[in-house]
Amino acid sequence: MKLVILGATGGTGLELVRQAIEHGHFVTALVRSPERLEAFRNRITIKQGDVLNSTELEQAIQNHDAVISAFGPRVPVSKADEHLLEQFAVALTGAMRGSGEGLLASTHSLKNLLRACRTMAHEVEKLGGDWREVVAFIRSLAPSLWRQLPEVERRRFARHLHVHWDIYRHRLPPQLMARIETLRRSGKLKVMAGRIQRVIARDHRLQVSWRPRGGDSLSTLTVDTVVNATGPNYAIERSVDPLLILLREAGLVSADALNLGIRTGRFGACLDVQGRASPHLYYLGPMLRADHLDATAAAELRDHAEQLADHLVSAHL
Repeated sequence: MKLVILGATGGTGLELVRQAIEHGHFVTALVRSPERLEAFRNRITIKQGDVLNSTELEQAIQNHDAVISAFGPRVPVSKADEHLLEQFAVALTGAMRGSGEGLLASTHSLKNLLRACRTMAHEVEKLGGDWREVVAFIRSLAPSLWRQLPEVERRRFARHLHVHWDIYRHRLPPQLMARIETLRRSGKLKVMAGRIQRVIARDHRLQVSWRPRGGDSLSTLTVDTVVNATGPNYAIERSVDPLLILLREAGLVSADALNLGIRTGRFGACLDVQGRASPHLYYLGPMLRADHLDATAAAELRDHAEQLADHLVSAHL
């Protein structure tokens, strides 16, 4: 594989470079101080640059299969570096939007695309990296990958893989994950996989009937409160939201073929039942996933909001 290693001059970065070479990978390192990689000069490609510069990052990662980051502030973190990782994340995400040629080349087949993603994750783990960084990279490419998939492959993804993608694409902050694990060990939190069949009121409490994943028989759970955090009904033909009902009946919005959300054009312009983009009606929210696959995280929605705001301002100048 062709790898880009960031933070290659630190202790972890140097070890990643060494192992990558031993495993026969082609390595490019983007560093501020090339002289610190003098021992590897004839075995890797060394580029001098700033990992906080999105343009320089994009140039460095072009035509590579994966990016491995060992970049981070010195510990203890100084006042000047307290936002360093946030700045790095913004720069890296921006750079990755223009890369990922290997994955994009696999979009003719969902099977090939999945194989390429798994290979990338396995290679990163072999080098001591975190497979979740690969998921973050894939997520940055999700809109482009989704749009390039043929319709039949999109349907296959929605039927077989979407539920798994919705699980693995999310990454909890370490502090929150630690809190959840503490609650689970104490018995205060139980996580059960399955599908709720019905909820009925009984003796001032709620009886929940649910089917465990992979099981045939129903289980029953009696609780005081049910909290629905599943989000909106993405199948707008079944939505009970009054505004969506009015817009749908007026023909101003239309559902996508896979019931993933609302069909939109550039900048989130709603497509009517004839497929025409509205010059006045725009949508911003998770139902953009019909055309972008991912549109739930704050960072993704912020990008869509900025693009729409720029469009609206420029249209009235």
